[in-house]
Amino acid sequence: MGIPSWHDDVVAELSAARDELLDLVGRLDARALVGRAGDFLSPVVWDLAHVALYEEYWLHVRAAGRQPRHRELWPLYDAQEQPRDVRGELPLLDLPACLALLAETRDRTLSLLDRIADDGTRPLLSGGFVFRMVARHEDQHRETILQSL
Repeated sequence: MGIPSWHDDVVAELSAARDELLDLVGRLDARALVGRAGDFLSPVVWDLAHVALYEEYWLHVRAAGRQPRHRELWPLYDAQEQPRDVRGELPLLDLPACLALLAETRDRTLSLLDRIADDGTRPLLSGGFVFRMVARHEDQHRETILQSL
């Protein structure tokens, strides 16, 4: 079947979203990474790990049917289980651990993209939908981080 026609576009979208997120995070000082602008926003490090785990869930577990590598972290970074007003009190990963999680998950995603087939029978894969959803989710969290600044 070969690589889907949407492969290169999706790689570009995922790469742009990640580059923009990392560029923003690279401009922040330590206080901005762990602090909160108010009860309505999360610490930046929460957003970073959440982005990686969302990617793992939707792409690796749901779309590819694989076992999660970081299941133990899911409850801590689940937006439904952890309301914004408590996220600053959680035992969150530090920035190096978040960056490593983002990189490891994205490496697996790019490898998955090189092997996945879109035969038209799985709506999540149709046109690269689920991969594009992950890129837009990452964009959303970059916007949230900007709001907190």
